[in-house]
Amino acid sequence: MSQDLYNTEKKAEVRRKHWTFRYVMVFASYFTVFCSIHSYASIYLLDRGFNNSQIGLLLALANIISALVGPVVAGKIDKKILTNIGASKVMCAMILVLSGVLFFLQDSFVAVFLIFGILYLLHMIYQSLLIALSFEYNKKGCNILFGFGRGMGSVASALTSLFLGYMLNIIVPSQLPLFFLVFSAFNLVCMILFVSGKEQKILEEDGEQKTKEAAVGEYHDNFFSFVKAYPKYCIFLLAVICFFFEHNLGNDFLIQILRPIGGKDSDMGTAFFIAAMLELPVMTVFAKVAKKIDVGILLKISAVSFAIKGAILMFATNVGGVYLSQCMQIFAYALITPGAAYYATAKMSPQDQVKGQTYFNCCITLGGVFSSLIGGRVLDLFGTMAMQGVGLGVAAFGILLAFIGVERVEKG
Repeated sequence: MSQDLYNTEKKAEVRRKHWTFRYVMVFASYFTVFCSIHSYASIYLLDRGFNNSQIGLLLALANIISALVGPVVAGKIDKKILTNIGASKVMCAMILVLSGVLFFLQDSFVAVFLIFGILYLLHMIYQSLLIALSFEYNKKGCNILFGFGRGMGSVASALTSLFLGYMLNIIVPSQLPLFFLVFSAFNLVCMILFVSGKEQKILEEDGEQKTKEAAVGEYHDNFFSFVKAYPKYCIFLLAVICFFFEHNLGNDFLIQILRPIGGKDSDMGTAFFIAAMLELPVMTVFAKVAKKIDVGILLKISAVSFAIKGAILMFATNVGGVYLSQCMQIFAYALITPGAAYYATAKMSPQDQVKGQTYFNCCITLGGVFSSLIGGRVLDLFGTMAMQGVGLGVAAFGILLAFIGVERVEKG
């Protein structure tokens, strides 16, 4: 057998090795950590003596810093200074170490504030890298079904939420970092097993010429040049801030919304479970749907659905109403997450796609910043109804921005 034929067969063999399964394991394990840190932030911090305004400040600062650092990391990856896989492993390892430190802390308010904040911001940056990882390895010839992988991440989040909701009937919330530690350890193992050094070398050698061809064009190294190159996309990003302002109000302060209408901590776990499970079918079939319905239209449907979801939650008078609002997740979050990834890939040059996805995640983060700062304060001063009313108004403005900024793209 000639050396060229051997190399060709070797490359083909590497590409056949269950890449979707590997990606599912990485993304699902990531979302076990995400659920435990993000969805249960309020319960954990309230137990550690934080009030609503302090929780809002902490989450806002973490979101602001991740929004500043995320594009810098993405820029280094776009320029091939860092590898996506390498940066992901480092962040995962840092989350593991910090989770262990947080678990062994006693009653230091300042230490909990700092360490939990760092955990939160690292996890926000890490998510955009994992999303970009799918598209990167697809370009290398590895067949990864992103929608299915992302949907299974939602399933993992749902099961984790249900599990933690049950566990909080047995343990005290201050013990939650034990689960951060266990889940992040599993995520690191999955990240290490995602691709071997030998496989990476084969894929890099094969993709080197394709990478050079794809990298023709100007790098938009800073935010202002990016805005100039993609003005409509940036209007869409402003809309994303609005949607996730409302979305994060409902997530971060859900326990405060539930308790006045008779809900318990376990009901919060069930609510997150419903929303996450409904994401799976939509995300799994998204690529097929996008071949029949324009991605731009799907993003506009998502925009309207965020507002409807918020309105149902705002006027819920019992736990059943909260569960009903979570059912709108199938048209809101479940459409915008894969939709934005496909939209960025369709609308941007290859050297800007990691940045495009990172800016999308940064805008999710900024939505969290404003919801944390404003939501916690409004909640303390005026109550849950006023807080949700503000969120609904912001989401309505986001619909207007989305209809201005989102353009049609060729069917996928």
